[in-house]
Amino acid sequence: MRTPELPPRLESKRFVLRDFTETDRASFVKYRMDSRYRALHGQDSSKKTRLSTNALFDRFLAWQHDAPRRNYLIGIFDKSTGALVGCTGLRGDGLPIDTAVFSVELAPDHWPHYRIAVEASMMLVSYGFRVLDLAAIVGDTASSHKRITKLARWFGAEITAEHTDAYWMAPPDANTPLPAFDQNIHTINTPATNPPCKDLCQEA
Repeated sequence: MRTPELPPRLESKRFVLRDFTETDRASFVKYRMDSRYRALHGQDSSKKTRLSTNALFDRFLAWQHDAPRRNYLIGIFDKSTGALVGCTGLRGDGLPIDTAVFSVELAPDHWPHYRIAVEASMMLVSYGFRVLDLAAIVGDTASSHKRITKLARWFGAEITAEHTDAYWMAPPDANTPLPAFDQNIHTINTPATNPPCKDLCQEA
């Protein structure tokens, strides 16, 4: 994974993808404190959720100063209002230098807006292959998460492993890897040479 000279800032007609700043913390914590989000991830304690979310946000900020940088977890912002609508990322720690784990999530208010995830994913996948010189992008998603599976296949991803064991997001700490999506996972692999992904990335 190559470290670009400038931090990522990706723009489409509707959205801006960029590194988080401290001023974004409140918005990030707010949507993760939403009862719908906590229910999805099995987090019944709002106090623990707040603590783990702040620790997670601290990690995102710390990653920006790594040299070389192997992890990119950036916000998805509405271009017209500046509002945070979700986040997406590519994380390379512990993986071959040309491989990264992809993740994307939307704030609960935007869960019905599937096109946001499609647009943001296309932008970041393109950035990963074109700017970061990645050869493959992998990710884990819920086996029952049909929309994410459909999105992954659209990008030319191949299902390489499937698991049925229960999985829940653990509070993040320095030794805990972040999950790409959520529970009951199957692994997807998106090589840069896959024709569907290659074509989509050229449109971004």
